[in-house]
Amino acid sequence: MAAINEKELEEMIEPNEDVAEVQPDQPSAIATAVENEGSAVWSYAVNFVKKFGTSMAVYLLGYFQLSAAWMICPIMLLVIREECKKETKLKQEIFKKIAMTDEREVIMARVKDLPSWVSCCQKNWITN
Repeated sequence: MAAINEKELEEMIEPNEDVAEVQPDQPSAIATAVENEGSAVWSYAVNFVKKFGTSMAVYLLGYFQLSAAWMICPIMLLVIREECKKETKLKQEIFKKIAMTDEREVIMARVKDLPSWVSCCQKNWITN
C-alpha cells in the first residue's frame, strides 16, 4: 500500500468547492432518499399483495378441485367488455369531431382516401 503524505491528507479533508451547500429550505439528499424508499416500499407491498392474491386464487381452485375455466372465463369477459368500451368511446369521439367540422371537409377527406380509378374521370358516364 502506498503511504499518504500530509498534503494529500489535507486535500482530502478540505471541503470541495464544487459541492453545493445544503440550504435549510431545500430537502436534503437523505430526506429525498428516505421519501423515495418509502414509495418503493409501498410499491413492493402492492406488488406482493397482487401476487399473493393470485397465488391464493390458484391454490383455492386446486383445493376445491375446481376447473381453471371458472377463473379464466370471467377474466376473458372483463377484457372483452373493456375493449368494447374503448372502441365505443373512440367511435363517439370520432362522431363528435365529425359533427364539429364542416360536412364538405369530411366528404372531401373521404374522397381523397379512395383509389385513383374511382375519381379518375370527372365526366358523368351515366348521362352520355
